Amino acid sequence: SYSHLDAEAARTFYRHLCLLVRGAPALRLAESSIFFDRQQLRAGEDWGEAIDAALERAEVFVFLVSVNSLNSKFCCERELAVAAARGIIIVPVVLSECTWEDIVVPRDPLARPLGRLGALPKDDGFNLREVSRWPQPDAAWTSVMRALKERLHPQAAPIDQLPVMAGAAATAAAGPRHVPRLLPY
Repeated sequence: SYSHLDAEAARTFYRHLCLLVRGAPALRLAESSIFFDRQQLRAGEDWGEAIDAALERAEVFVFLVSVNSLNSKFCCERELAVAAARGIIIVPVVLSECTWEDIVVPRDPLARPLGRLGALPKDDGFNLREVSRWPQPDAAWTSVMRALKERLHPQAAPIDQLPVMAGAAATAAAGPRHVPRLLPY
């Protein structure tokens, strides 16, 4: 979920996520399992229904946090609230500095504030650093992708050390696994 005022950051996130999916076969994800409005919504389609259907299938909900998304009723009261009510894993990715930590997630059964949900990106010292504060923005997105990879498949090797056969063998040895769907809408 993102504010359309942050569309460029969302597109960058999506490009990095597609690269992660292509480069990590152990995740057993396809780009088609990623719902991104710029890629999925079509003219003449009921966009509300399409978003609801994607939320119904989602197992991970990425919320791009900014003053824009926090002020968007659609992002917070519709998408974030539905994700929380359905028990979908919510991963906040903080784009820019704002007072986000104490915002209570709407319809969260535990009434958790966003600051308790393990936000990204983290620097080398495991400290949260907003995407806008990284000297190299691609380093911020790489940090986000590494954390998402670990969240989606904790047994996978680091992103730059993933052997294709070992990853496939490890996944097969673990038995059948439900394929997660990401929702960076």
